[in-house]
Amino acid sequence: MEAQFDIHKTTGVVCEECKNPTFRPVVFLRKISRFVSPDAQDHVVPMDSMECANCGHINKDFNPSPEVHLEEKSEDSPIIKLGEE
Repeated sequence: MEAQFDIHKTTGVVCEECKNPTFRPVVFLRKISRFVSPDAQDHVVPMDSMECANCGHINKDFNPSPEVHLEEKSEDSPIIKLGEE
């Protein structure tokens, strides 16, 4: 069954950097070592997110791993730093 709602009662989302209202899907990949995996196998887990269609910024609310901080390297590829603020 399709959910029904009044679009006028929703809040628009814009890019935190450039205020653009359009986004495109991106995927973060996280590796799970066989040493911590429940089935003792290495895994790569995809985590869906969204980036600004204009500048490529990923809003804080869209970061699927808040402990991973994103720093823009270039238009096409962010640098991911673990545990830094």
